[in-house]
Amino acid sequence: MEKEVFLEDQQSIIFKEALDHSPEGAYWFNEDGKFVYVNKAICTMSGYTPEEFENMYLSDLDTSIPKVELPYLMNKIFTTDDWSAETIYQRKNGTSYPIEVLGNGFIYNGKKVICAFARDITQRTIFREKYLDTTRELKKSLKEKEVLIKEIHHRVKNNMQIISALLDMQSRRSDDTVLKNALQESRSRIHTMALVHELLYLGDNLAYIDLPTYINKLVYDIKESCTSNSNPVNFKIDIEPVSFSSNKCIQVGMIIHELAVNAFKYAFTSKDNNIFLMKLSVVEEEYCDFIELYIKDNGDGFSPVKKPMENNSIGMTLVHSIVEDQLDGSITYSTGADGVEYKIIFPYLESIHD
Repeated sequence: MEKEVFLEDQQSIIFKEALDHSPEGAYWFNEDGKFVYVNKAICTMSGYTPEEFENMYLSDLDTSIPKVELPYLMNKIFTTDDWSAETIYQRKNGTSYPIEVLGNGFIYNGKKVICAFARDITQRTIFREKYLDTTRELKKSLKEKEVLIKEIHHRVKNNMQIISALLDMQSRRSDDTVLKNALQESRSRIHTMALVHELLYLGDNLAYIDLPTYINKLVYDIKESCTSNSNPVNFKIDIEPVSFSSNKCIQVGMIIHELAVNAFKYAFTSKDNNIFLMKLSVVEEEYCDFIELYIKDNGDGFSPVKKPMENNSIGMTLVHSIVEDQLDGSITYSTGADGVEYKIIFPYLESIHD
């Protein structure tokens, strides 16, 4: 076989010597897919001797290729730059093993020759199967955890609704107006938190919530519970498309809830032209981006309080506590004949303790 292929010149002898001692299987075919040269490595891999290869075709090793298709395959390898494939070879003893084959075609001694290198990829295949099995198991486990987390959010929301219903029952049994109002405010705050868990349960992302969706739903619910047809409010909401974690959504939601409810309760005494404006945007700075929340109403205003703790309002105390202690932000507000406006600024990125 070798005498038919290699010319007896010094360059060919060196080339043949290199192929013979290559750790990877090396073999040449003619245009019909018949072996015209094999090195020691491919003989060791397959179990055939060089003499046996003299009468063999590629289809004897790769039984998935019919012999009649070998000329087509040889032509494809010959005309394709850096041809490669993974396949299964059959050993002489009947066992099989995975192979990665690299092939190129060239003209040698006036004839088309296909040169191929084969590498046993048994270990790679075993590793790949283990990797795929592990990946499938992880995906299955992740899916199970997602279902479990969704169920937890669903149950939290349901439990909050039960608590809200209990407060409502207590409110209807009481004749104390102050108590009834306090219970109603507590129910409204519970709903603000429950809405976050509802969106997490219904959404595709278990870690973050689309803020515009949450705020618009929250404001709509507040509007439904706090306004009436006799005292309508025109809402102007502009929320930049950002996503927050459930914890930060609850914090921002509670701020909006308290300021919105406060406006509906005390600011809007007119029967028309009531406006509630809210805008949330990202402010880009050199070292840190910030969220700016701007809320304004055109109500009657109020007497400014220097320190929130001097006010007996639970709502304003809660707002300052969330902004300053939890969001590491700041709040400023002003009041006048044209209503009250609040500007709240806090870091966009969430800290570790969030």
